[in-house]
Amino acid sequence: MGKCPNLDNWRVPKRQSLTTVPSQSFDLEVARLFLEGVLSQKTSPPLSVVEVSRRLGCNRRILYKYFPDLCSEIASIYKNYLQ
Repeated sequence: MGKCPNLDNWRVPKRQSLTTVPSQSFDLEVARLFLEGVLSQKTSPPLSVVEVSRRLGCNRRILYKYFPDLCSEIASIYKNYLQ
């Protein structure tokens, strides 16, 4: 497994549209590492899937499409935090 990116200041430059992600600009491996980092680092307050997608510069639907299990786990943690 690769090194998890630092979540504190992680930002991807904004694109014109967040609804579609050109394949050449969206790295699935980076996204997977970031999602795993969100789960392993246990940030407080926890990040929502929407916040994760914002930091990665993509639509949350893209994340759910490629990483349904990781996104569901992040969403569950965030939901528990809100309650």
